[in-house]
Amino acid sequence: MIQRDDFADLRLTIEGLIKRGVSDPTIHMGLECKPGYDRAHVQAEIDRLRAPAVVVEPETVGTAGDIITNGGWNEFYTAVVPIAARVSPDGGLVILEGEKRPVRLGERGEVFVFASADETIHYLARLIQDAGHEFVRLTKEGNIPAAIPVSHFKSLIAVPDFLIRISRIVRSVAAFQPGFTLPAPGIDSASGLCGAFDPRRVHRYAVQEALDIITDISGELQFRTPADRANFIGACITAMIQDALGTARKPGVSVNAAQAESGKSVTMMLIICSREPQDAQIIIPTSRDGRIVTTSTEELEKRIVAAARKRPALICVDNADAFSGSDFIEAMLTGATFEARILGKSDSFVLPYVPLYVETKNRGSLRYKKSTLRRFIWITLEPAAALTGRRWKRPTLEDDLRDNVDGIRHRWQDALASLVWAWIDAGQPEFSGEQLNSFNRWSCIVGGILEHAGIPDFLGNRDYQMQFVDPEFEANAAMIEIIYSLFLDTGFRAYDAWIQTDYFRTAFDARGLDLAEVLPDPSTRSWGRFLSTLCGKVGFKYLLRSSLNREGVNVYCLHDCGGDNA
Repeated sequence: MIQRDDFADLRLTIEGLIKRGVSDPTIHMGLECKPGYDRAHVQAEIDRLRAPAVVVEPETVGTAGDIITNGGWNEFYTAVVPIAARVSPDGGLVILEGEKRPVRLGERGEVFVFASADETIHYLARLIQDAGHEFVRLTKEGNIPAAIPVSHFKSLIAVPDFLIRISRIVRSVAAFQPGFTLPAPGIDSASGLCGAFDPRRVHRYAVQEALDIITDISGELQFRTPADRANFIGACITAMIQDALGTARKPGVSVNAAQAESGKSVTMMLIICSREPQDAQIIIPTSRDGRIVTTSTEELEKRIVAAARKRPALICVDNADAFSGSDFIEAMLTGATFEARILGKSDSFVLPYVPLYVETKNRGSLRYKKSTLRRFIWITLEPAAALTGRRWKRPTLEDDLRDNVDGIRHRWQDALASLVWAWIDAGQPEFSGEQLNSFNRWSCIVGGILEHAGIPDFLGNRDYQMQFVDPEFEANAAMIEIIYSLFLDTGFRAYDAWIQTDYFRTAFDARGLDLAEVLPDPSTRSWGRFLSTLCGKVGFKYLLRSSLNREGVNVYCLHDCGGDNA
């Protein structure tokens, strides 16, 4: 919290007691019993405060510590801004990039949002007062103590240029070497980063020792192939070092299995253990009994946006079976920044980075477009029980994560960091295997770390992954895009689509799709039936709706959902 000068605090207390007429402030405060206070120093301060005041002309009344509240706004602004800029870092008062209201950073990098503007004002005013300043009214008789000028402060925090702007908060177990760096603890106003690290000694292991620890902790997880295990370790390393990746884009992580109770959530928990607990925002759309809490793709996307406003390093969706992997996720994984509309408002906010997106699903619910699927790395669990039809027993790892999460997290982080350090010492060799398109720099770095550590088959399960492209979903997404290119957001009839059949066929061919598979008989009636099935389907950037015109004919129209349906 706020670190204040002890004597400055004492001086203000003595001054207040003298003003109230207390004859001996030292006795009233019990200073004789307080260790660390110099009695002579205290008495000298009392004598100074009781000395006769120097008479001055009214127009020169005021001290360096007084802030006049009944002057003009410009005078108040000029006086307060330098003070506020000086005291705000000590109180953790900053403004996050893309936001309009100040927040307070905790000692470990937690973000505390003020409930109202009044709370922000009183916190900032208290910081200013703790620094030895006083709010006064200027009168002919001299300075009179005044209340906090709330109206002036409201104008001040509406344009908080005096605050340090923080783009993100970085928490990691180690600051890596130059060229692949993480910020030191504290606020760096130049880079817009806040480094918040746990004060613990990070142990560095030899590569083989680190691999043994990784095997010891994650050995109960049964991966389908070595490639799935390599992708899992790569996801954990990505979570740890993503702050040092700069603007390099990261793919999403999909943890899937053939059935429930296969260890997907435990796998996700280990990925989270690569960071500090407060770095992850976990969304659970379904309850443990399978009851759906979040009922739609649109609702889940709103929850993702709400989670992103807390500036996490990871956004994790556990049991995302009802989530279709929409254009919203595709856009999020493709961009260098995260931009979305604030729920319930017309304003939008921008994160200067994209959190690592992790989801878990049962394989039967996997449903993606090809363009979305290629933006994920695949981690498939295949417990032996899944092959025999028996229910898989929960591993002891889950109990350990629940009962001794700090012990496991520290060993886990140290082992992962040791692999990164070894890769840096070797000259940061790049990955020699096939890179993931659109994520080339990430592939070179993470693949290089794994390859140097002797972990094989990174990204080696792409062929298996692409088997889960949903042809119907792919075709419907293409249809929505082509309709928008033709009609934009204006109304059209099935007849209007029918006369453009050749255009649709050419556009489908350009995408490697066949229009005949979704529309075998391209008649006006067939177009009407097909468009009716598309109405109201979510998971796309645009939502198709229909209404009857005066002649009783269906008129279709696409609505841009601004990310709510995408």
